[in-house]
Amino acid sequence: MTILRLLSKIEVITSIRLRIFVTSRSELPVVLGFRKEVPGDLHHDVRLEDVEQTTIERNIRIFYEIQFSHIKESNWLYDDEISAEWPGESTIASLVDRAKPLFIVAFTVSRYIAEADPTGRLDKMLRLDSNEPLTGLKGTYLPILEQVVTVGDARQRHIRTAEFQHIVGSIVLLSNPLSTTALSTLLGISRPEVVKVLQPLSSVLNIPRTADGRIHSTTPITLFHLSFRDFLLDASLKDENKFWIDARKMHGILGTQCVRLLDSGTLREDICATNNPGVRRAKVAKTTVHDSLPEAVAYACRYWVQHVVDSGEHVTDDGAVYPFLEKHLLHWMEALSWLGRASDIIHGLRALRSVTNMLRLLDDAIRFALSNRYIIDHAPLQTYVSALLFAPSQSVVRQIFAGGLRKYFKTMPRVPERWGAEMQKLEGHRSWLTSLAFSPERPDGKTLMSGSEDCTKYEHETGVSGVAFSQDGNTLASYLGDSIVLGDTATGEVTQRLIGHHENVTAAVFSPDNKTVLSTSKNSTLRLWDVATGKEMQKQELQELQELALPVEEESLVFSFDNKTIVYGSGEHIIVRDTATGVEKQKLVGHTDVITSVAFLLDGRTVVSGSRDMTVRLWDIDTGDSGEEKQKLIGHTERVVCVAGSSDSRTIASGSWDLTIRLWDARTGIQKQSFTGHSNRIVAIAFSADGKTMASGGRDMTVRLWDATKSEETQIPEGPEKSGPSFKRPVTAVCVPLDGQMKASGSLGGIIRLWDVATGEETQKPIVTNAQWIRAVDLSPDREILAFGSKYGAFGLSDPQLGTTRLWDADTGEEIDEVSDAMERRQGRTIHVIRISPDSKTILLASDPDSGMMSLWDVATEKVTQRFQLSSTENIEKGILQEYLTAVAFSPDSKTVATGSAVQMAASGPWDGMVRLWDAASGKLTGIRCSILRSPPMWMRFNDDGSALGTDVGRVDLSLPCGLGQASPSTPTGVTMSWDGQWVQCDGSDLLWLPHEYRGGGSRVCASHDAWIATGREDGTLSWFSFEPWLGIT
Repeated sequence: MTILRLLSKIEVITSIRLRIFVTSRSELPVVLGFRKEVPGDLHHDVRLEDVEQTTIERNIRIFYEIQFSHIKESNWLYDDEISAEWPGESTIASLVDRAKPLFIVAFTVSRYIAEADPTGRLDKMLRLDSNEPLTGLKGTYLPILEQVVTVGDARQRHIRTAEFQHIVGSIVLLSNPLSTTALSTLLGISRPEVVKVLQPLSSVLNIPRTADGRIHSTTPITLFHLSFRDFLLDASLKDENKFWIDARKMHGILGTQCVRLLDSGTLREDICATNNPGVRRAKVAKTTVHDSLPEAVAYACRYWVQHVVDSGEHVTDDGAVYPFLEKHLLHWMEALSWLGRASDIIHGLRALRSVTNMLRLLDDAIRFALSNRYIIDHAPLQTYVSALLFAPSQSVVRQIFAGGLRKYFKTMPRVPERWGAEMQKLEGHRSWLTSLAFSPERPDGKTLMSGSEDCTKYEHETGVSGVAFSQDGNTLASYLGDSIVLGDTATGEVTQRLIGHHENVTAAVFSPDNKTVLSTSKNSTLRLWDVATGKEMQKQELQELQELALPVEEESLVFSFDNKTIVYGSGEHIIVRDTATGVEKQKLVGHTDVITSVAFLLDGRTVVSGSRDMTVRLWDIDTGDSGEEKQKLIGHTERVVCVAGSSDSRTIASGSWDLTIRLWDARTGIQKQSFTGHSNRIVAIAFSADGKTMASGGRDMTVRLWDATKSEETQIPEGPEKSGPSFKRPVTAVCVPLDGQMKASGSLGGIIRLWDVATGEETQKPIVTNAQWIRAVDLSPDREILAFGSKYGAFGLSDPQLGTTRLWDADTGEEIDEVSDAMERRQGRTIHVIRISPDSKTILLASDPDSGMMSLWDVATEKVTQRFQLSSTENIEKGILQEYLTAVAFSPDSKTVATGSAVQMAASGPWDGMVRLWDAASGKLTGIRCSILRSPPMWMRFNDDGSALGTDVGRVDLSLPCGLGQASPSTPTGVTMSWDGQWVQCDGSDLLWLPHEYRGGGSRVCASHDAWIATGREDGTLSWFSFEPWLGIT
């Protein structure tokens, strides 16, 4: 369909005149595609069966005359028996009668005659025709193929026929053409045997040859025409066609040969020999992939499942497939990823599931592939690392292949026991999601469109504030400021610009018939636009919103399915207007806060609304001027921001800032399901047409697909139970003391937990603070002081044994009971680093990483003793353009503070790392000014005697003075987190990709001295693991 849509744009090209000739079989998808995608005045259709027979005969006759003329010219030097009159008018007439109405017959016959001995071959064709009249494909191909087996006795002819069926049968059934070398490897026979069979078949097969006439060894063999395949596979000719090929039997042979080839030692872990678990597929040369996965192996990887399925045989667990999967499932996934065909994994497993009883393994493998689709595609070797490590403990795939994890990990994290309702996580956006829509062309829910603020496709310079898809998925409306741009989703071409708003556009939506766009702006103006012309059709000043100084929320604008009604949120009310006249028909009253989202159910009379009042309501708009509230759905703990209805109108979905998606029974109002997984606000949801799949998009820049039929909630890791919504909020801070025996975590809900590394259990009840959003946490070496910092400039101390907590305002130094509204309104005061000195007497607080503001707080006096700043005038050396704080550490004697920062020495230049040493008593830089590292350090630690500083990007020898611009010798050592929080790195190289739910709510991984790593999860729990010594992590 995309090709046809592109062809429909030909008329916009005015610099040259183009005519495109397209041929195809008269199949329904092609016919319907032209009718739907290409306007009738742009194409002229000709059906061969509608062409006059005399026209066809004349054209075939001309073709024969030209071909025989070429044959005579090519052979006169070698064959003096060819006369000028050959082959004669009657012969050509006979050949035309035999060929009509198919040009492929004339093409094949003339090519066969031209290959060798033209007069002799023509006589044979005519004799066969006179003895037994043959027409159609049988009359074309059978005489030619008979020449293949005419030599030798009956036994030899039988052998040659069987060889033909095996080799040519494979060629016509291959899903992708292969060269003779690859074909011989796949079938397990020598190339000379393949060449022997193919040698006399150049009239029916496109067999590339070298300059000296030999069959080319690496160029694929193809068919001249699909009619040859049709002839060989035609079951109605099986009794009279000795060359007939049993398609199912041949598919079975090909499937078996593919599995045999893959199981012969060609598949293995790290097949491209990269020796780098984190290597990206895009970084490995295509020649390396081709050498590691040669043509035959690549074919077997891609198509073995299809041949097994097409064989029609039921696959059982006592055949060859089950042991192959038990041994090579992950190898196969890796190989397909290197080939850029990761999507084939899921398609293949689903196809195989339809013909087998191995449901337990295949169902689990499908969930495994779906859940890890992104990382398997981008970093193939993470199939054995991240995908396997974070699979549920009861996953069949994990249980089969878990032994491979011991190569990397000494201790493994706790993981969910079973797969939850989340089927797949789609990543790739670089900014917040704004819109979701399932393609109406695929009711099975297999095509999903998403839009985000990173969209720069349609001439917006800095992304967009919102996007909307047309109902047919062909057009995208993107808006930024007061402009709306319409673009073709297939070509990226701008089709219209909608000009007229004088304030920022706040919402836009397409009508169900795709002919109009409805938009609103910040000054509460509603406009209706014609998509075809870009002209404004209607304008309405929304007085009620102008009085409230409120815009229409992005999700609270919708058309009815018959285009006759517009519904939108107006403060706490819902307004229903007539589309044609703009007249207000109803005002729906009931919500107690701003309406954030509205949607129509397919029954055409029910409106669903979501509000900041944390409720979802259903309204019947066919019950008079005021409408009727049918249901009030209560359960969310934060504002509801998006709603949707299933295609059967029985299920309502709602997304909220409480990070949950809830499904409700539209009739009873009872909550059916609740999905959790997003780490930031949910902003968009959509149902697939069949109602089986739910999609959600959030500010965590992910799209997630959920099984809407699953009754259970998403699993959480095995471990202690939690109660209350705040206990399930994402972890936002993690610390690991030097002894590595205990870990502390802080969460979005202001909850702090302490964990025992050995047992994996919490050591005590969670500590509840009034800090709201913990961004930094640290535990003193003696474990008697727990310090934490929050988003709003509050920091606190807690006694881990008693669970008591005190809170201070970091700006004023005053003790407070809770974070005040005034503190919440302050910008740039987040305590993002907190560190307790080894003697437990001093606490370092760092806020606003851009300015690098730090304070030293005395535990005894409860006062700030020093303040110092990276970016102050006296501390910025010449040549540094930008700098921000990334890490801090105390020396063993607590007298020195080391800071790590990211520095940029030139505009648009790379970010280097800088280490400074400060005197804790005076707040001044020490004699050792600074050291430059190749990249910013994300963690640092002094050695026992304070003579060196270890960081994740190198070791700094403090006995060697180093000035600005001089690089300290540094080799990245240890384990740390990548800048974007997605990767755990070992000695500077990516080792383990962290799924979104293991990155917490913006937390950073902290590493202990013994190669432990701790990560915060989105559900409020903590996961940790350690690496095997051979990795060199110390």
